[in-house]
Amino acid sequence: MSEAGPSEHYRDAINQLKEICAITDELALSLLRNANWNVDAAVRNFFEGGNVQDEESDYSEEDAPDAINDNDAQNDIVQSSNNRPQSFFGWITSLISIPMRLILWSLRDLIGFFYNVFGGPPLSVADPRDEIQNFVTEFQRKYDPDGTLPWLNMPYSNAVSEARRQVKYLVVYLHNPSSPSADIFARGYLLSPRFIEFMARNECLIWGASIRTSEGYKVSYSVRDHNTPFISLFCSYDGRTACLIRLSGQFSLDSMLESLEACANLNRHHLATQEREKREREFNNQLRREQEEEYKRSLAADRAKVQERKRLESERIEADKREEELRLQEERKRQLLIERRQRIRESLPEEPCSDVDVVRVAVKFPEGSKLERRFRKDDSLEMLFNVVSIHDTCPHDFSLISSYPRQVLKCAPSWYREYTECFEETDRIPTFREAGLDGGVLVLVRDNEA
Repeated sequence: MSEAGPSEHYRDAINQLKEICAITDELALSLLRNANWNVDAAVRNFFEGGNVQDEESDYSEEDAPDAINDNDAQNDIVQSSNNRPQSFFGWITSLISIPMRLILWSLRDLIGFFYNVFGGPPLSVADPRDEIQNFVTEFQRKYDPDGTLPWLNMPYSNAVSEARRQVKYLVVYLHNPSSPSADIFARGYLLSPRFIEFMARNECLIWGASIRTSEGYKVSYSVRDHNTPFISLFCSYDGRTACLIRLSGQFSLDSMLESLEACANLNRHHLATQEREKREREFNNQLRREQEEEYKRSLAADRAKVQERKRLESERIEADKREEELRLQEERKRQLLIERRQRIRESLPEEPCSDVDVVRVAVKFPEGSKLERRFRKDDSLEMLFNVVSIHDTCPHDFSLISSYPRQVLKCAPSWYREYTECFEETDRIPTFREAGLDGGVLVLVRDNEA
């Protein structure tokens, strides 16, 4: 067999195990070697917490690859071939044992499930927030009245999201209240000064639950480890949360702290990189928000300017339109007034020849010109108005004022109200006699527009 074939086979096995268990290349290689490169057996050993060979393994440091090359793959073939069945019967036995091992593995989980459901105190079924609140309250009442441990008071999924958001380690603790070692672990391990120092130094978040609650049992089932006490360290990797290490059952405080510290140190650079990337994202997001807000303000200002220009232009057009309408209206009025004066000129009666019952009127116009005419005393003052209105120098809007007695003569006809702002309503225009005008009278023409 060529070297390329086995090398590709081993790479596929390592990649498959990494995807299933979310572990590193080194751990995947060690698990596969211990399982004779059987992926199913390696997966089972990982979830059952099986032993993984360490530095005392028969394999040298050269066999633990950061990147597996063809020579490594060839060495693995030689190493593993010594442990494989060499006969046909051995191969058949190995194939038959695989489903049996899978059945035993599933049966173990099933027995553990029924034990937790029926063997111990019944699981509580409540709102996850209430379950976590009750656990934290009970833990602090029994072990930590000073509140030394900063428990996350939220469901597990929220705690994972919070650790990912803050880019921090997450310590997960599963508590079994019926276990004899629960009190020892809580007081001697979790509340030990060394563990508190580890938490503070690495800025870890901590979340815990009782396995007698539905939330705690779901977490225990998801990690496939029903041994207690259980403690693990999680960290965010590329948008997902990975379990760096988990410890369950019986172990010393020293071994726990050494394992947690080793994992924290190993992943500190990765966490710092995530924190730096987070700050860069936040800075870029803040910068983008500020730019968007500035753009919106600029756009709003431009729109306001456009609206203001449109408003001013609309007002100008409307004013021009009104002005033009007024001009045309005034023009029409003047034209109508000219036409009416022409009709008055054509219909004006002749001046009386006799001096009997006659009033001599001298009219003085604003620019200084004069007009003299005789009227019968019983003529209406409207005739005086008509004579004045057809004079060439007469203003368009005027009133007549007698010098003695000094008064404004009510002589304008009703049609004239459209051309003046000084029109006075009257039931009937009086005659000269009725107005007390006799003999010689001086009448002044007042320009109402002046």
